[in-house]
Amino acid sequence: MSEVFRTPEVIRLFTKKQPEALRLRLAQVQRDLKLGKLAPQEAQNQQVEILSALKGLGETLSTEESALIEKVNSVSLQQFIKISSTDTQDKLLALAENCLGKPE
Repeated sequence: MSEVFRTPEVIRLFTKKQPEALRLRLAQVQRDLKLGKLAPQEAQNQQVEILSALKGLGETLSTEESALIEKVNSVSLQQFIKISSTDTQDKLLALAENCLGKPE
């Protein structure tokens, strides 16, 4: 759970199974974003965290809410794949150099 939820308030509301309070927190985040109190990336992170908690509690998400989660998950997955493939390529090159010896 600690990897999914980072905000103590969201963790508390999730563990106490309080979807109404999570919805209220989501509205506060959206308000703070509109007022410029939160940076867009931070607001998105908090919204996804809250929406994930709501989904975990079995709450129905709107189309827009589900799309936000999918968008963030898709970007994260693409970054993971890019990092993983780069890491794998580097490991393969290092292995080949070790097996064949480095060119002088």
